[in-house]
Amino acid sequence: MELGERAEKIRNGEVDSSEDNFLKLTLEARLLSTDPRAIDPDLPDDPNTKLNVCARKTAEIYHETAEKRLTQLIFCDQGTPKGDGSFNFYEATKEVLIAQGVKPEEIAFIHDARTDVQREQLFEKVRTGEIRILMGSTSKMGTGMNVQNKLIAIHHLDVPWRPSDLIQRNGRILRQGNDNPEISIFNYITEQTFDAYLWQILEQKQRYISQIMTGRSTLRSCEDVDSTMLQYAEFKALAVSDLRIKEKMETDNEISRMTVLKSSWQSQRNSLQYDISKRYPYEISGTEKKIVKMTADVETYRQNKPVEFQMVIDERNHDERTKAAEHFMVRARKLGREVGDTLDMGSYAGFSVSLQRGMMSSIRIVLDGQRSYATDMGESALGNITRIENLADHIAGDLEVSKGELADLHRQLEAAKLESQKPFHSEEKLAQLQRKKVELDLALEFKDSADEIIEPDEDSTEELEDETNGEESNSVTIQLSSTRFTLEQKLYQKLAVFAGPILDGEAYYMKLKSDGFEDLVLEAIGGGEYSIAHYYTQNGDAMRDPEITFTIDKQNLSIHPTSFLQDDIGLFYETAQAKLSMVQDLKDFMSQWFTNIVNQGFEPERVSVYASESETEEENEFER
Repeated sequence: MELGERAEKIRNGEVDSSEDNFLKLTLEARLLSTDPRAIDPDLPDDPNTKLNVCARKTAEIYHETAEKRLTQLIFCDQGTPKGDGSFNFYEATKEVLIAQGVKPEEIAFIHDARTDVQREQLFEKVRTGEIRILMGSTSKMGTGMNVQNKLIAIHHLDVPWRPSDLIQRNGRILRQGNDNPEISIFNYITEQTFDAYLWQILEQKQRYISQIMTGRSTLRSCEDVDSTMLQYAEFKALAVSDLRIKEKMETDNEISRMTVLKSSWQSQRNSLQYDISKRYPYEISGTEKKIVKMTADVETYRQNKPVEFQMVIDERNHDERTKAAEHFMVRARKLGREVGDTLDMGSYAGFSVSLQRGMMSSIRIVLDGQRSYATDMGESALGNITRIENLADHIAGDLEVSKGELADLHRQLEAAKLESQKPFHSEEKLAQLQRKKVELDLALEFKDSADEIIEPDEDSTEELEDETNGEESNSVTIQLSSTRFTLEQKLYQKLAVFAGPILDGEAYYMKLKSDGFEDLVLEAIGGGEYSIAHYYTQNGDAMRDPEITFTIDKQNLSIHPTSFLQDDIGLFYETAQAKLSMVQDLKDFMSQWFTNIVNQGFEPERVSVYASESETEEENEFER
């Protein structure tokens, strides 16, 4: 509360910057979340500060792992020892550890090692378990410190500014060479302090880093895309005391996780669609054609297979394997030396036989029928003749294998069709979470800005001028009764400030612009309904976010929302089916939105009015 009062004075210029400023305030806010005595040493020692809780947890693990002499690290970037006797987090933590039974000689501060030699000696003591608790900052205990072999736990007493700092800290224990199969990482957070803001900073930074590293666009928004960032968001939720904010953060995190799952499901579905429409039909067609040709080759071999050995080499018929083998090797010497060179050798059992030069001086024996069948040529003359015979003899077996492959392809195609028809298993849950997110967003955004109900004077008349109309002023005159305005009537009044022609029934379309904001469009959409929305393009798609449809009650001069659309997350709901609290939140949202539109300087760029009998089509459009 004190820090809040100081911040208000600084913002209002009530205090000189040399005495107090936001930088000083930020530093003290961080110190406060760890232990208030860092700001005021005279404050009593609260046993529930982060410092005390961390020290007790560290001592507890110290005693539990005494037999194996396991070690721990405590990270703290603030409150380092100054040597002047003033309160600091390091000495205070050590005092609590000693009070909990930790031996003083087994506690060390990284700051005590001032040279490289001293640092290495200290690290060796941690590796052997002689020093069992080492406390230091990220800069001094981050990159380059290898003490992981006995580490059982690390403790984050404060929150660093960068995601890389947290990764470096955790990297001291999440490291090859750690002998412990399980380790613990503790993050200490104090409710209703600066911790929430610091975790939010980490979340935002990691979100941008993740999108850049994955090459994703950061057009209108940055999405939660990895587990590291979600972890930051969860920590942040722990530091917030408003239960609705915790619920919103948990909802956001669950939506992010399920969105990742749905994205994976969609990618798999797209892959299945490709397999169904392209890959499987192509492979099935190719296999069917192969089977037809192989069937013909099997029949050719059946009809032409000699009872006794017969082979033609260079137009000379051989009935002895030895003679054929010798002739084969002599003929093979005429094969060219270039890769791809071929040489016709003769024929066997109705198939032509040739040689083909391959890479690295290799030679392939090729048997050609309706299809080609090949094997490597060897150094043995008789062995090559046997290879040719085996090639022809194995065609029937290869045919059966191909038939089995065809049957498998058909089964895989049917399985892919069934799988592709399955919906995302958590679609309904995701939709419920998205609706819940909108409800919480609306409730939280306007929890402290509920529209005030105006208590008018008796029988008074209020005239609201349309200040957006330059030279000529349109106005809406409202006769007020002695009863007070409802929120629906307030919505009518606010809309009249910038959309008088729509309310007066003169126009059916208005487009408003303001530098730095998306175009705003109001239009009559038929059936007595109207629409207001921000229009923009995202990844080539036309988006409306948000869009609210509503009806106008001319008699009571009030507006009633009928539906809400948030294109960015594909959410749509009708107020007739929504909970009353959600409809109320939507009305609050409209009220604040209409106020923002005026404050953001939106002005009509185009107004389309209803044409009278005397007006031409060209006169129906005019620029404001």
